[in-house]
Amino acid sequence: MKHLLFILLMFLGVNTMAATGSVLGAAVNPATGEELYACNAKIRSASTSTEQICVDLRTGGACDPTRVGPTDGPCQCYAKEMIGNQIVATGADGKIRAIHSTSQWQQFTSGNDLFSGRLNSLEVELGSEILGAEYGFTYCYKGPFATEGMDRSLGQYLVDFTLQGSAYAVALESVDIKYACDLRNRGQSGTARKPNSNPNYDDLYADFLREENIYRRIDDKSPKEIGFQQVRLALNQLANEVPRFCVIEVRFKERSGKDLKRDPSGATSFRGNLAVYQGSL
Repeated sequence: MKHLLFILLMFLGVNTMAATGSVLGAAVNPATGEELYACNAKIRSASTSTEQICVDLRTGGACDPTRVGPTDGPCQCYAKEMIGNQIVATGADGKIRAIHSTSQWQQFTSGNDLFSGRLNSLEVELGSEILGAEYGFTYCYKGPFATEGMDRSLGQYLVDFTLQGSAYAVALESVDIKYACDLRNRGQSGTARKPNSNPNYDDLYADFLREENIYRRIDDKSPKEIGFQQVRLALNQLANEVPRFCVIEVRFKERSGKDLKRDPSGATSFRGNLAVYQGSL
């Protein structure tokens, strides 16, 4: 059984309204050409007030968006409650970039460049006092090449996601996984994937779509810990409809409300594994 594993390891340490987490790992199978890697992330935050603070993105100091000089850095304004919510990434070039949360989605990579947006590391930092962050991690999967003679790439392909955590469930509203796949012998593109091929996500023909809930908070009596959760979902139904390209997103949504604040009493953590492999349900 071929098995491509992407480890999603997140540790969120809470200390006086601060939380951090990281996403580590990647997988490549040279024998089949398969690749699974982080290619994007996004974040936004709910706000319960109109009070804003404006920050010079170059210096980190306060700024006035109506008085930005030619030598000043970009002046970005945020709802005060959102300050500290950001995702930091290291790209394939080794450069570190960050996106800061606003009420609208902020992301690293546009749709047209998604499969080229390889990210070597991701870290989410939640420093706002009030809950309400929503963030997603996107993985790009390049399916196998067709093999000579008896095509060993034919078969059913599965995505497997597991999640387990402690205490962080207090902040979480839900965790969902969703994906879209472009398949062989179906839709607009029937041939097997070619070497070094990257689709434009906006042009990727989604032959197979699915969304599944992994965790959902019921009420205030819900346990603080996220018990072991596992979903195993098919990326294709027929053996000859091998995935050419897939985009998989795992999205976390916090509870929101002006009275819901981060718990400063101790560390919280969760760990997840994301895998793509050829097998059967």
